[in-house]
Amino acid sequence: MATNFSLDKIKQTFGIGNSGNDNNMVTKVKQQFGLIQPNSFIPATGEKEAAQTANNSDTQASEIKKNLNPFLSKKGELVNPYINYSQLADDSRTSAQVKRYIQEATGINPTAQANAQTNSDANGTNGTESTTELSSWDAEKLKKTDLTQLPKLSEQQISTLIGQFFSGSGSVMKSSDAAGIYKAQSQSGISALALLGIGALESGWGTSNIAREKGNLWGWGAVNSNPMGGAKTYSSNAGEAAVEYANNLKSLYYDQRGAKSIYAIGTGDNPSGLGYAYLDDEKTIDTRWPEQVGKIMAQFTQALGGTGVISGSGQGADGSSGGSSKGQQAVSIAKQYLGTPYVWGGETPDGFDCSGLMQYVYKKMGYDISRTTYTQINDGQAVSKENLQPGDLVFFGDSSSPHHVGMYIGNGQYLHAPKTGDVVKISDLNARSDYAGARRIIN
Repeated sequence: MATNFSLDKIKQTFGIGNSGNDNNMVTKVKQQFGLIQPNSFIPATGEKEAAQTANNSDTQASEIKKNLNPFLSKKGELVNPYINYSQLADDSRTSAQVKRYIQEATGINPTAQANAQTNSDANGTNGTESTTELSSWDAEKLKKTDLTQLPKLSEQQISTLIGQFFSGSGSVMKSSDAAGIYKAQSQSGISALALLGIGALESGWGTSNIAREKGNLWGWGAVNSNPMGGAKTYSSNAGEAAVEYANNLKSLYYDQRGAKSIYAIGTGDNPSGLGYAYLDDEKTIDTRWPEQVGKIMAQFTQALGGTGVISGSGQGADGSSGGSSKGQQAVSIAKQYLGTPYVWGGETPDGFDCSGLMQYVYKKMGYDISRTTYTQINDGQAVSKENLQPGDLVFFGDSSSPHHVGMYIGNGQYLHAPKTGDVVKISDLNARSDYAGARRIIN
């Protein structure tokens, strides 16, 4: 059923204010989405004219609001040209129009930039990380770079690689495994490029018997004389298995053996003198291994194009050795949902209430916290207001029965899903007179 929108309704839909420039922005937005002809003019007070020219279906209006609203400020400007396209339907005509509009309005290719923003949010830039063009990373550079300093991939990029390279007959990998591999990258600090590169080589792109029967894409523990018998058994879900494998790799090779790169792991050029693959059991290192993994990773970077995130010098994505903290990672993930509407009882990106948002963010990081404000006040450890750190939960109301929760993000600010009719946003903590305490989920 068609709906006639007044100018106020259109502005509400797009989150635009009341200035003259805002009215011009309404016109421009409507033109971009084919709601009016390019030469049409809507005066600031012309609600009747607006209603006549802004006819649109309920479905299309809903799509426009869902896709565009988070990326327009109150002044009608694009505050975030980076869209997480995993949240948009690939076959949506409106989504394609949003992409074109973003590019025309900013001069930025949103398809390439979206991945950089997603990575930056997920890994926590904290001022120490920067984006890098993936296509500039060749096999030689990929194999010799510290595993934690390789470009980090977004979950959508990982899903793209699985679909393109691991989708053959017999492969145990599927797109849903991207979430687990992304989690493995976030927790260990080792880039998904390395995790997928090793997995591709060792499992024949996810088709080996060890991969199928033991959930082990990486050949961990297998030896030539008894490959199946020696191989470690992981979860049958490749994504979940990646988390355990990444932690094994980080602990044994990176931390204990001092092998910091694919080259050092594969050639034995490390303090332990040990390699990953052998031509014969524990005798002759197969030095072709790092070359092969490097080439596969280069295939990935060329296929993805766009950008990834790299850490600052000497810093890992797991927050060790001076890297960005996991609390900051939680903040950065939460910021992805700025502009998401408040929905009472909501616990998904379609809509959050205050405690639902907190639980969702920490679940993405692998932490299980309780569901309601009244129980979250007991999760983690108490922390004083003077010692707040990014990622801490802050509560309002009565300390024994708080009515609201948010996440401290630093600089006296907190991120929260406020109330019905509002959206996820950042507010001034000191402006609240009902502060009731804080809890630290991540030590």
